[in-house]
Amino acid sequence: MPSCGLASENALISSMDDVNAFFSVERFRSQILWFTQGTIEYIIPNELPEDGKIEMIEFELEMASEFPLSNNNWHSKIGFWINDTFVGETELPGNYSDVQGNYTPDWWPEKFSQYGLLKHLRIGELDTSVDSKSISDVKISDLHLSDSKRLALKMSVLPIEKDTYGGLTLFGEHFGNHRQNIKANVYYSE
Repeated sequence: MPSCGLASENALISSMDDVNAFFSVERFRSQILWFTQGTIEYIIPNELPEDGKIEMIEFELEMASEFPLSNNNWHSKIGFWINDTFVGETELPGNYSDVQGNYTPDWWPEKFSQYGLLKHLRIGELDTSVDSKSISDVKISDLHLSDSKRLALKMSVLPIEKDTYGGLTLFGEHFGNHRQNIKANVYYSE
């Protein structure tokens, strides 16, 4: 739901607050995306050897909350799912525009979100954590990933309070402060 949108390294994809941008053929070129309410899912193939066992999964992504234009003190709550199993939630403290992001293009308006925080989501043998802080007791063995040919990371904006949503902004390698897209690492044993 608006405010929402996508932009590539060089231009907006569709127009501001047009939810159809998320269905555009150009969406694969996006380097920043944002929405106030909603869910986004990234799917990667499960390419483990036949006798492989997933021991841990890590995701690293630059993220912020979402506020029309920007608000450095706008909290958001984000839920995470792996293959449709809820693994926990975290809070984001703001949607930052106090300085230009290190890699945010010059054409991007200064008053819009410039950068986020680099977050590490880890699902291991003991629990699920964000930035080394446990967010749930969900363990990698609870996910039964060897039964699936895909690994899906779903993120959803959760209400902070009744009917109050803080949104989500995700940054790619050509926006924000970290020269990277979303990273996924799968650790396994044979």
